[in-house]
Amino acid sequence: MKKLLIPVMFLVLFISSLPVYALKLKIDPELIDPGKEPYQFNIIIEDAVEGLGGFQFDLLYDRTVITVNDVQFGSFLTDSNFMKLPEDIQNDKGKLSYAAYNPSTTEGPSGIGVLATITYTPSSPDAVCEVTFDESRTWILATGSNDPLQRGLEPGIVTPTCEISVTPGDHGNIGHDDEVFGEAVAVPVQAESNPEFSITPADDCYKIASVTINGTPLDEPVSSYTFNNVTCDGDETYSIAADFKIKQFEITSGVSGD
Repeated sequence: MKKLLIPVMFLVLFISSLPVYALKLKIDPELIDPGKEPYQFNIIIEDAVEGLGGFQFDLLYDRTVITVNDVQFGSFLTDSNFMKLPEDIQNDKGKLSYAAYNPSTTEGPSGIGVLATITYTPSSPDAVCEVTFDESRTWILATGSNDPLQRGLEPGIVTPTCEISVTPGDHGNIGHDDEVFGEAVAVPVQAESNPEFSITPADDCYKIASVTINGTPLDEPVSSYTFNNVTCDGDETYSIAADFKIKQFEITSGVSGD
């Protein structure tokens, strides 16, 4: 037992030491549907708390799948003094480089917002490819500093998507990936995938009463459900709904005496 415990402890310590950065750049939406206009996606910055002083990001993509046409400042920089450097679009290599900086000493914007909006042309509505950041050529600076900040990077994927209608009832939520939905919403998922949804009461006083899939109630309530091979062909529709009810508690009292 001791021989097993030591490597497990090292593994736990290693995992807990992996960097988790609040400051990040991410591609939004994560699923970029090449069959739906406008053919655009955004570069989002999150948790820029030190005042943005400058940035560069390089994107890598499959040149046979998408062609980048244009890059524009996002709303995060609209009221700032930022100056854009000439973008470098190399569609023959599947690469885009984009950078901007704050020439003044005035602190740049902080928080969350759209750094840039990218317009592209897909090769077909069924096109599939990853869009990733080149980590070695992507950096963020705080105002007045030349030292790159630690940051996370979240890629995207060009892929056909299907929508699943999600309807959580009162006192509960339905979740997918890292998102939790407390009200009705259409959730995009990758075509031909097997998306899983979780069903959770809002608090311990409630439990799952029923779960309905594609309009048909399940025989028993479940806490998770996986759709198999979701496709967007024809008139197929997908939906998940859940109802919740308060738990019943039985209270007994006893009287004791002489």
